[in-house]
Amino acid sequence: ALQGAFAEHQVMLEHLELNNKVKVVLVRKEEDLGKCDGLVIPGGESTTIALLVSLSDLPDPLKGFVKTKLVRGTCAGAILLSRMPVGTKKGRQELLGGMSVTIARNGWDSQVESFEAPLEDPGLKTPEDSFSGIFIHAPVLLSLDQYPEHPPIQIIARLPENLVP
Repeated sequence: ALQGAFAEHQVMLEHLELNNKVKVVLVRKEEDLGKCDGLVIPGGESTTIALLVSLSDLPDPLKGFVKTKLVRGTCAGAILLSRMPVGTKKGRQELLGGMSVTIARNGWDSQVESFEAPLEDPGLKTPEDSFSGIFIHAPVLLSLDQYPEHPPIQIIARLPENLVP
């Protein structure tokens, strides 16, 4: 909960049917991370989030956490979790790793190319349950590679192929 859409993620997680089983903890320091069984790293500005993490007591604990626990990353969170980012600022953005993916930062170039589109989600019960993704300076997943030292990656929703750059 250092920067980005953490408040929006908190609201959505608290509204899920799991709200009696899941307690949302805003992680700002190592002590907070110790209360977590899983983690969602939100969208925001990946360079800023990386800088704020580096200035806190979180870098090593987070790197250990992503190796052993369930972690999700949206937008900037996915960039920070990637193994091989494309288009990040060299030498100024430390990654957490944990996902064996190559990801392109700002896959649609500029903010003017931002859009909203329905997502393909095989986990939804019916087509009426579908939802839209909002893509603002969104990253693009270029490749998915499974490495034995990383947990398996699960894609939970996809953008239709005709919309991928």
